Amino acid sequence: MIYFKPLTTKHIKQGWLKWVNTKESRLFIRTVNSKLKYKDLKKWLEKNKKLGDITYAIYLKENNKFIGTTRISLINHAEKSCTLGRLIGENSNRDKGLGSMVTKKVIKLAFNKLKLNKVWVEVYANNKRSLKSHLNGGFFIAGVKKFHYLQNKKFVDTIYLEKVKNRKQKHIINPKILLK
Repeated sequence: MIYFKPLTTKHIKQGWLKWVNTKESRLFIRTVNSKLKYKDLKKWLEKNKKLGDITYAIYLKENNKFIGTTRISLINHAEKSCTLGRLIGENSNRDKGLGSMVTKKVIKLAFNKLKLNKVWVEVYANNKRSLKSHLNGGFFIAGVKKFHYLQNKKFVDTIYLEKVKNRKQKHIINPKILLK
């Protein structure tokens, strides 16, 4: 259903710039507070490459259409952990389970190719779509950081999710409570 290719500057003009500049993206992506330009994403790619992050463009297999981006970052080989980020660009591709597929694929890549033990992610508590998608992708709720990020001049909680390799996990909070 999906596959990855390395994310490059060519993707900026193929939709990525438009997607990160939507109102919803600017609301839920911590690093995007104002409208970005081509040069901003180009610098972001260069910086993250230097940091050792792994960035991918997400494509649909059925039509080879570029539909989003994902990144494996904060890779810590000593502690065998990393975090992930992802963006499904067009609204027409959302709520179809694609985000969960991306999450599963990144977790598998982190465990099998990078030989890591834990993948974690933080999600704004008011981003129900992302929270549900990460839960469906295999993550477990491991904590809540109260009033952790400033969003639209208000502090919001952040849900900390993780997936640990070969370990039976339980949610510390019933997901149904958070998805109301």
